[in-house]
Amino acid sequence: MNPLDSYEQDRKKHAAERRADDHELWQTWKQNPAPHTLEPLLKRFDPVINQRVSMWKAKHTNEAALRSNLQGLAIKAFETFDPSKAGLNTHLQTTLQRGQRFMHRTQNMAYIPEQKVEKIGPIKKAIDELSDHFGRPPTPSEISSHMNLGLPKSKHMTPNKVQEIQQRQYADLFESGLDFDPIARESSREQEVLSLLRPTLKPEQHDVFDHLYGLNNKARITSTGDIAKRLGKSPSQVSRIKKSIEAQYRKYY
Repeated sequence: MNPLDSYEQDRKKHAAERRADDHELWQTWKQNPAPHTLEPLLKRFDPVINQRVSMWKAKHTNEAALRSNLQGLAIKAFETFDPSKAGLNTHLQTTLQRGQRFMHRTQNMAYIPEQKVEKIGPIKKAIDELSDHFGRPPTPSEISSHMNLGLPKSKHMTPNKVQEIQQRQYADLFESGLDFDPIARESSREQEVLSLLRPTLKPEQHDVFDHLYGLNNKARITSTGDIAKRLGKSPSQVSRIKKSIEAQYRKYY
């Protein structure tokens, strides 16, 4: 056989095997949407996501945030994939193009150092818990005290550091012109967990989950009473659902 023909034959064979493996991983996840079935599917397409990160990252784009955004788009691609219309890789590549919008929006934002980005999730969590407790937004001093509970002094967050991170987030929001809650910019790990967590929740938990984290075009609401009014549920129902979501969250975070 002509060497070129042999090469082309091998190439097509490997491509077909790759598509079959992709489809098998996707089917496993589709039949049982859970973190343990989603992780191997995401890992399968890590090279694609890494390539996009390398192509699109700019000087002032936070790489972890860009990667997290692309992982979220990958999950959206898995959810909307129709095997009768295209291959999974083709559909994923098309969906990931939307990641350029994220890059263009954020590349000129004020840069928040990575170690401070890591604190955004815990700060947001402290704000949520203290807002429920006090019935009002907490002060930086209250946030830092809450975050420092049980931590060695070397890892304490001062009120000034809390305020600095919050101010940098609001500066980013002002400079970018985006319409979203800056506190919702979780660390990349928290965003990953939220993406993995939602498919594991029961339908009755989805609306509460979306309001808690401001996802799927839902207003971000942390108060149990306010969520109950918005969804037409009793506060005790919402409180029970919030606790079950938190238990699931802690399992993966």
